[in-house]
Amino acid sequence: MRGLTIALSRLIQAEMLELLLFDARHSHKPPLLPSGLLWDGDLPLTIDGATMDQLIHPVEQPILVRLEDAAVFPRVWERWRLHRALGRIGPEREDGPYVQSDNHFGTGWYPWPLVWLENGNHSTLAAQLQGGGQFACYASFDFTPVLRAVRTDGANWYRVDDGTSLGTVTSVPMAGIFVIGQRLVDLAMKV
Repeated sequence: MRGLTIALSRLIQAEMLELLLFDARHSHKPPLLPSGLLWDGDLPLTIDGATMDQLIHPVEQPILVRLEDAAVFPRVWERWRLHRALGRIGPEREDGPYVQSDNHFGTGWYPWPLVWLENGNHSTLAAQLQGGGQFACYASFDFTPVLRAVRTDGANWYRVDDGTSLGTVTSVPMAGIFVIGQRLVDLAMKV
């Protein structure tokens, strides 16, 4: 399931890169955020009104990934920054192989893991596209309570407790990643 998660994340990255690189109408692009791929983060997911941010909880085990083998969601917004990073980062390039610096950070979600970049987006994506480097999340969260509170039919998101619609699925690959997360939780419970 890990390989499928990574493949689906690459589809999301490809859509983001297509918009960034080929849509010349705007030089700045909107960031890739969970709320744009899932549902409005302010919506209640449970009968007591808990939102996504209220349901996920921090975990002690930090997420550390090899970029070439990870589902990473960057927030790239400027073509020139990505172009510069692609030209400078990597073996036998000016800046050499990618090394995570102090200003490159992001959060991770278990059980997959998924990594949401918050800073160092262009250079971290460049490193991932060129197949190298490690990334350590500054904070990691267990997404299991959300995976238990929400379901999808591939067209819409729904609350599990009462069937309320949370909105239309805007990214079928993200819906697939979500369902994979649910399966991972189910498998972990059987062990």
